[in-house]
Amino acid sequence: MSPDGVYESSSPNSRAVVHDDIVYVSGIVGYDGETNEYGETMTEQTRLAFENIETTLEAAGSSLDNLLRLEVFYKDADLKRDMDEVFREYLDEPYPTRAALVNDFSGDALLEVVVTAYR
Repeated sequence: MSPDGVYESSSPNSRAVVHDDIVYVSGIVGYDGETNEYGETMTEQTRLAFENIETTLEAAGSSLDNLLRLEVFYKDADLKRDMDEVFREYLDEPYPTRAALVNDFSGDALLEVVVTAYR
């Protein structure tokens, strides 16, 4: 599935796949599909990523409340605190499991988030 309101991926993949009651969401970045721009800061990009994740989960019949696991790849270890602050804005305790890894990827993206949730 590739829901309306989320930017088109340039990669040959679905935005999300639902199997039984589990939703697997492909890597989501902090990109605004309406303006075709990345957020300028880690805070902006993390908020955009969560908005894209939320839209994708809702289209699959799920929500941020149903997150099981996040895999986060981010570009700069010095920006982790900014990223974590936004996570706390969107997620409540008990938090889903999370792996967060620094990754030296190219381009304007500062992070990419892979999500697994239930419906």
